[in-house]
Amino acid sequence: MAIGVERVPVGIRLPSAMPRMVRVHQRFPRPRLDDIPAAVRTELRRLDLRTRLRPRARIAVTAGSRGIRDIVPILRTVVDELRTAGADPLLIAAMGSHGGGTDEGQRRLLEHLGITPAAVGAPLSTSMDTVELGRTPSGFVAYCDRVAAGCDGILAVNRIKPHTGFSHPFGSGVMKMLGVGLGKAPGAAQIHQQGPGQMAGAIREIAECVIGSGRVLGGLAILENAYDETARVVGIAPDRIPAEEAAWQAIMPRLPGMPVAEIEHCAGPPRGVTATPGGGATLIYRAQDLKNYCEVRLLARGGRVVSFTADYAAPEFLGLRDGANYCGRIFQACLR
Repeated sequence: MAIGVERVPVGIRLPSAMPRMVRVHQRFPRPRLDDIPAAVRTELRRLDLRTRLRPRARIAVTAGSRGIRDIVPILRTVVDELRTAGADPLLIAAMGSHGGGTDEGQRRLLEHLGITPAAVGAPLSTSMDTVELGRTPSGFVAYCDRVAAGCDGILAVNRIKPHTGFSHPFGSGVMKMLGVGLGKAPGAAQIHQQGPGQMAGAIREIAECVIGSGRVLGGLAILENAYDETARVVGIAPDRIPAEEAAWQAIMPRLPGMPVAEIEHCAGPPRGVTATPGGGATLIYRAQDLKNYCEVRLLARGGRVVSFTADYAAPEFLGLRDGANYCGRIFQACLR
């Protein structure tokens, strides 16, 4: 018997037999953090906030309108870590014109997401007033929330994911939070006037202008798996936000599922291989020079990568804090 035949409009002829149907269940790689607060603290400490902040420094922490599963515990941990570093954190609604482009609308939207002063442990500003921090080479205005601009620093927190309106390595993440979210209604209107071909370039210029103002302490990028679970958080120094966000955006979706033979062909043989329980293996790739260090461990089963972890650093004697983007160089040929 054909399924749903009672709903077929009169006059439409059905085939005598419907094609055979089968139920399909797709399984995706599922890397996820077991201890999110611990991961957030580790990444923020890479930014060396304690030595960079004066006592009681007022720090703006961005809160966006996207439904990020673990955003409340992440923001709460950011607030706690900033207080531990001696700062005075303040949440800033950073969502462009969402919430109807009004103070109350943005407050209600954040409340709907569970982001409230009580839940996060810090006061919240949803003012729609902006200031101009400068202009880009193409003439775009770098708008910024007035309260955030008046703080001693800005820490941009957002999830990195592909953008639905344009294709660009940095997608929708920390750069977009700086270039659009903090720009409130005028910043969003400016971007939305651009076509898909110009939108990414405009966001990049504006975000770099905001970073160039010296107000940005850094970024905390949230990476989720296919099940909307937090797979990784990454602390990024301000001058590295454009490059590192693009590198992580490019690496994360491509490595899981890639055939090991293909990776060995484009990236060369691994530095080491260790057996894992269940018949799998861990392939170790490493890159290092005087400025950067990165070790990537690929967990492989059945000839394909299941998941990966990356450990990166930079020599302290050079005054550098991390070399996350260096990980991308290992697999550069694989990502073309």
